[in-house]
Amino acid sequence: MRTALTAAVLAALILPAAAQTEQFTSIERYLPEGYPTDGSVDLTEPLQRAFAECDALYFPGSADPAAPRIYASRTGLVSRENARIVFGPNTLLRRLPSEKAMIRLERGASISGCVLDGNKYGHWPEFQELGKSDYGIQTTAENVVTDCFVYNNPGIAFGGYCRECSFVRCRAENVGYIDVKFGADYYQGKWDAWSGDGFYLRGPGNIVRDCVAYDCFRWDLCASHSGARGNTFVDCRGGDINFRTYGFVDIEGAEPDNRLIRCVSPNSHMSISSPYTQLIDCVMSGMWGHHADYLTMRGCTITAWGLSLGRPETEGKEYGGASPLITGNRIFMTQLAGRAAPAALHVRSEDGAGIVEGNIIYGMEAEGERTVPFNFEGFEAGANQVLHGQWDPRSAYVQPRLLRGSVDWEHLARHKLATFAAELARALPGLGIEGEPAWQQVIIGEVPFAFDAQDAGVTAQWFLPANRPKTRGVRVGWPWNKQVGDVYQPGWYFIDFEVPAEQAGQPAWLYFGGVDSEAIVWLNGERLGEHDVWNEPFSFEVTGKLVAGTNRLVVRSYTEAGLAGIYKPIAVVVS
Repeated sequence: MRTALTAAVLAALILPAAAQTEQFTSIERYLPEGYPTDGSVDLTEPLQRAFAECDALYFPGSADPAAPRIYASRTGLVSRENARIVFGPNTLLRRLPSEKAMIRLERGASISGCVLDGNKYGHWPEFQELGKSDYGIQTTAENVVTDCFVYNNPGIAFGGYCRECSFVRCRAENVGYIDVKFGADYYQGKWDAWSGDGFYLRGPGNIVRDCVAYDCFRWDLCASHSGARGNTFVDCRGGDINFRTYGFVDIEGAEPDNRLIRCVSPNSHMSISSPYTQLIDCVMSGMWGHHADYLTMRGCTITAWGLSLGRPETEGKEYGGASPLITGNRIFMTQLAGRAAPAALHVRSEDGAGIVEGNIIYGMEAEGERTVPFNFEGFEAGANQVLHGQWDPRSAYVQPRLLRGSVDWEHLARHKLATFAAELARALPGLGIEGEPAWQQVIIGEVPFAFDAQDAGVTAQWFLPANRPKTRGVRVGWPWNKQVGDVYQPGWYFIDFEVPAEQAGQPAWLYFGGVDSEAIVWLNGERLGEHDVWNEPFSFEVTGKLVAGTNRLVVRSYTEAGLAGIYKPIAVVVS
């Protein structure tokens, strides 16, 4: 059975296009006469019938790349076993508002050339609970997916509970429903159900080769949980562009022998918590491992915040792994401390064994402070080299860019404001305000901003108008790292807002939806206080502190990693 299947797949890949399509049934046989090719007509019924009846199905395209032939359909296109589905040049399959997987490949089926517009912004508000299970192309067993592209999809782009499937030269962009539902451009664990992965493998023996995944809200590449074993990712790329996703790679709670070879993301990290995982010649912003017995990591480059296997005793201790093999890696630090541990390279061995040697630490040096290079617990490491200075190797790599995926920023802004308004309404009783406030103003959008690389702003009294430094524009309501890059040093916001004279002396509050992480706040030169929990709103009573006319709000924010800055709106509320 498998030999026959393999022969059929090879024939489909090797035969010239003209010879292939002669063996196929054209989808046009199922479509109404004179059907439009602009995606304006729902073709679900004929497409579902063709998928159910044809062993070899061909979607003809157009001769003009600027005017592709668009096939619009709801979800539920389920192939036959061992079917072959081919999309011609300049075709586009557009998902109409609906739930579940767009395409499901049954055992042995293959698909090539499919460009799938997930149309996630067109699903709102009719469908408000879409997420991971709303696949682009869902695979099952022994499927071959080549040269396919899924973008703007509400759920996982490729994969599923699948085994022995191959994904070659495929691409995923802008995956997940978090931005649509919550108006957010970042991942949080509480929103996991509405997220999505680029490639999700929960099964054995799958291979993902020469594939790309950008702005996938959960993980770009993921092989997780029971059943995921013996999967291989090779020559894949990932990263963040418009969103702060969970990360690049997750091998979590999986079975043994998953491996990544030459996989690259200069600005997002890997998380490994499975035995016998291999990372060879990969690039990532950082690596956090735990419960990762017999981890192999060789020839990798870390571009920002270090490598940690387990947490050290001083940080509460967490299981690292037995007998780690970590050799010949380069670890660049763009901050003084690692994210998961203070040292740039922290390794905790659980069986007293391990080989950690030949690694080079490029530690950060700033203002007389240096990165702690190493921390080893439970075993004796070999020789590793340390250099200190200022490093940022990320610019040496090709930066991620979108080809088709796009963010509906107007929807995001509208929904961010609506979500914030609902959150503020729930918070007002806690401020002693029942019912509608007498007056309020929401602060969102571009304001003057300055970085403080020397952390001298407090001493220099930047919170006073006469001492304000030279500024640039940054938007309140969005993290700064998606606007100016991953800069982890103090940042100052200078926010002027107007208050009517009749409201100036009334009971009033400043309400912050979210700041990552540390925030010190001044109003009209007076220090109001500080807050240091990144995912909690906070407020200050400012009764008697508002003035008629222009008020000057100054916020100093700092974080060592993550979103960075005022990522939700601010409200001025008068009761």
